[in-house]
Amino acid sequence: MIKDFFDFKTAAVAGVSRTGKGFAYDIFNEMKKRGYEVFPVNPNTDEINGGKCYRNLKSIPVKPDAVFAITPKTETVNVVRQTLEAGINKIWIQQGSETDEALKLCYENKLNAVTKECIFLYLEPVKGCHAFHRWILKIFGKLKN
Repeated sequence: MIKDFFDFKTAAVAGVSRTGKGFAYDIFNEMKKRGYEVFPVNPNTDEINGGKCYRNLKSIPVKPDAVFAITPKTETVNVVRQTLEAGINKIWIQQGSETDEALKLCYENKLNAVTKECIFLYLEPVKGCHAFHRWILKIFGKLKN
């Protein structure tokens, strides 16, 4: 269940832009604001806005409880592989980042994977346009639990 997915304390967000812009960067910042210990992952930089960034999951000094993949589709399967190699069993593949190969790898390895969903619809408290979108999904019975 999606609500059970959020019982973590530490998370890695793969795909955080080194420019400080973009959806993964927004998710990274929101999770930090909400008290999660979050590690940005981007293979192309060691720093994001003056803070440490990690090039892969193995370089993070602690084992995160969960991984959020907000990556280009071409990179998602690599993040799933890194998740498996690191022994992490929770991964959220943001809608639009999933590929058949990545989903198959999650399924075959019995990862606790959330896919084809937007994290902002579930990251409490849900705010702004995401709160409205969530309300609409709930009314029509399309909001997943």
